[in-house]
Amino acid sequence: MSRASRRVGALGAGAVLLLGAAGAADFPPPVAPSLQPVIEDGATTAERWRHLTENEAFGSSFFSAEPQGDVEAAATVFVIPQYHRSDTLPLWWTSLGAAVARVQAHIDELVTVLLHTQRLSCVGTEGSAFARVDRPWELERVQWQLRDLRAAAADAVATLRKEDVDIAREVETLVDVVARALVEHRALLDGVGQAQLRAPDRLFRFGLEDAETNLAAVKLAHEIERLDQQLAPLEVQGGRPARDALTALWLDELPALEQALLVPLAQSRAALEAVRDAQRRAGADHPARVLTRLLSLVQRIDERAIQSAAIAAVSASFRARTAEAVPGEDPAVTPADKKRRAALTEQRAVLVERREALTRKAREQIAAQKVLDALPRHDQVCAAVMGANHEPGLVEALLAEAKRRGVRLGVIVVRPFSPDD
Repeated sequence: MSRASRRVGALGAGAVLLLGAAGAADFPPPVAPSLQPVIEDGATTAERWRHLTENEAFGSSFFSAEPQGDVEAAATVFVIPQYHRSDTLPLWWTSLGAAVARVQAHIDELVTVLLHTQRLSCVGTEGSAFARVDRPWELERVQWQLRDLRAAAADAVATLRKEDVDIAREVETLVDVVARALVEHRALLDGVGQAQLRAPDRLFRFGLEDAETNLAAVKLAHEIERLDQQLAPLEVQGGRPARDALTALWLDELPALEQALLVPLAQSRAALEAVRDAQRRAGADHPARVLTRLLSLVQRIDERAIQSAAIAAVSASFRARTAEAVPGEDPAVTPADKKRRAALTEQRAVLVERREALTRKAREQIAAQKVLDALPRHDQVCAAVMGANHEPGLVEALLAEAKRRGVRLGVIVVRPFSPDD
C-alpha cells in the first residue's frame, strides 16, 4: 500500500470519493428550529421577546434576558453579540476556532428564526460600511474554490490514473485534506451570510461601520506601532515571558493539526510537484498543465484559508516562549534614556485611549445611528450584529440615539452562546 493510500484510509473512505466528500455538504446548512408561529404585525418589544423565548431553540442555540428600553414600543432592535475570527492569528483549527464556528452557526439559526417568526427583514453587521451588502462574498468565494478544486481534482485523477494509480491517490488525498480544511474555515466566516444565502430576497443587510472612522483608527494604530519601535530598544531586554494560556492551547493542539493536515498537505504537494516536474522533462505537457492548475489552486487556498506558513511562523514564535519567565536587564541606564522612555510611554497611552474611543464608543454610536435610520423602512424591527465586547455600549448607544430622536424603542439582546461561555 502506498503512502497516499494509507493516508486516505486514515482520513476516511470518503477521501477516494473526493468529489462527494468534504465540500459536498448542503450549504448553507439546513436549520433545525421551528419557524412557526409568526408574530402578529405591530407587536411590542415585550411581545416579541416572549414570542422568541417560546421557540424550541431558545436556551440551546440562543439566550436572552428581559428586554431593555421601552418594552411597550413597537420599534424593536435585536442586538446580537458575536464571537468572530481573529484578524491577526490563524486560529480556525483550534478549539477557539471551533467555538467561533458554533457561535456563527447559532447566528445563522437565530437570524433565520427572526426572519421567519419575527418578520425581521433588516440586519446591520460590523465589518462593512456599505449601505447595502447584497451578497456574502466570503462564503461564495469558498463555494467557488471548492467547485474549482473538485473540477481540477477530477481532471487530474482522470489524467493520472491511466499512468499511475498511486499518484492519482496522492491527488485525492491532497484535495480531500484541503477541502476539509476549507469547509472548517468557512464555518467561521459569516453566520448572517449563511442566513442571507438561504433567503436572499427577504433580508436587507447593511454595514454598521463608517469608513472615515475606521481609517482614523488605522492611522492611530500605525502611530502606536511607530512608538513601539522607538520604545523597543529602551524596554527591558533578555527576559523570557512565561507560557501564557494562548501559547499553551496552540502548542497543545498543534500536533493533531500537523498529523491531520499540515504533514499530509506538505507531503502530497511535494510529491505532486515532483511528478509535475518529471512530466515536463518527459515532454508530457498535458499532465504537467493539469497538475500545475491543481497545485496553484491549492496554493491560493492555503494562503487565504489554511495559512500553513503563518501557522508555522506562529508555532515557532510560541515555542520560543515556552520557558519560564526570566528577568531581564534594563538598557535605559542613563537618566536621559529613562526620561525618553517615560515620555514615549505617555504618548503611547494617549494614542491608545484615542484609538479605544474610535474603535468602541464611536463605532457603537455610528452603528446605533444607522440602525435607527433603517427602522422606519423595515416595519420598525431590525437586528444589529457586533462583537460581544460591544454589547453594553451598543445598547446604551441605541437607547441614547432613540431618546435624542424622540423615538420609543425597545432593545432585545439575544446571545448566540451560553451565559456560561
